[in-house]
Amino acid sequence: MVVGYGNPLRQDDGMGLRAAEILEGNGIDVLRCHQLTPDLAADIADSQVAVFLDAAADLEPGAIRCTEVACEPGGAWTHHFTPGQLLRFTAAIFGRAPRAVLITGGAFALDFSEGLTDGGEQCAQRMAEAALLVIGSQLQPCGV
Repeated sequence: MVVGYGNPLRQDDGMGLRAAEILEGNGIDVLRCHQLTPDLAADIADSQVAVFLDAAADLEPGAIRCTEVACEPGGAWTHHFTPGQLLRFTAAIFGRAPRAVLITGGAFALDFSEGLTDGGEQCAQRMAEAALLVIGSQLQPCGV
């Protein structure tokens, strides 16, 4: 299961969505959403691995970071989660949660505008490639 999320109205904040779009049609379950919400728990509960794709403002533009996600505490009354909070919620509701990886790409621009920058498009491509490596290796180091 791949979950790409972000805001397509904030330029490169939409990189996770674009990376997920690239992966559609490859025999992979793909979800694209604005943010991680509690209802996604039902979608990821039976997955062997969940790969989350998101843009990051704290990375050098164009850089890719691949980190394993662990369950983390979160507020019970929130309308959006981090990947770790979604995993914990999934485990609490369904009694299990998949192993998970968060792949983030460093944003070049986060201004109010539709469409990725050229660098953001290239980064989204590399994020999709990293997701394929993670899925293919079942969470062995993804080499990015």
